[in-house]
Amino acid sequence: MRLLPLLLVVTACATGTVSTPELDYSSADIQKAIVNTLGVGLLPAEGNERIYMSNPFRVPLGKRGEAVKNDDVVRAKAKIAVVGDRRPYVIDVTVFVDEKDDEGRWSNAGKDERLARQLADHIQDYLARHKDKNFIDHFRAF
Repeated sequence: MRLLPLLLVVTACATGTVSTPELDYSSADIQKAIVNTLGVGLLPAEGNERIYMSNPFRVPLGKRGEAVKNDDVVRAKAKIAVVGDRRPYVIDVTVFVDEKDDEGRWSNAGKDERLARQLADHIQDYLARHKDKNFIDHFRAF
């Protein structure tokens, strides 16, 4: 029984996905935070409105993502999933890193958990700084 928590930690770290703590914000506020934090736009959702794929952005990640330039040899893309059917939500962030070869083709270099953590932290910071003043949306009758 003592190995179960350790096993869960090891498997969670091996995925390259970072999860935020529960966030008590509306789904619209979370989507706005994702868009503003990434700064490079999102690819169209494929049937699921709570999974966001970013356009490629430059590495290293600043406070806001920047578009990839022609001379960059490394770029990243983020997959962000808003988990839960109602508040509080959890955000799962996965960052995929691509490298450019000598012929100018991009190839997948793997996942970057450090960048995923940084992006998740930026999203949480944005939400904390831009609390919505819409009290009706935050009202729970029961």
